[in-house]
Amino acid sequence: MPFVYGEWTLFDAIDALKAHDHGATDSGVSHPRLKAAVRDYLRSLDDAAFRAEVARVARRYLTDEAVARGYGIEDVVVLHDWLTEMIREY
Repeated sequence: MPFVYGEWTLFDAIDALKAHDHGATDSGVSHPRLKAAVRDYLRSLDDAAFRAEVARVARRYLTDEAVARGYGIEDVVVLHDWLTEMIREY
């Protein structure tokens, strides 16, 4: 079952929430309900589905277009760390 929260895709939600948590005020979003929805969704997945979803999100940072916009492998590392911390909250 895909992530559903209004018009937010899982990637867009994670990217905006993560950006905010790392201090971005222009691209970041402080949205506690969205963050809870992402956390609850990821927690609801079995291990294989969780890995598949996170892999899909991570790959979005590594496309040629994303790299041209300044994203890269370091963003995947930050994603991993942020997800690990976010899922452990509450």
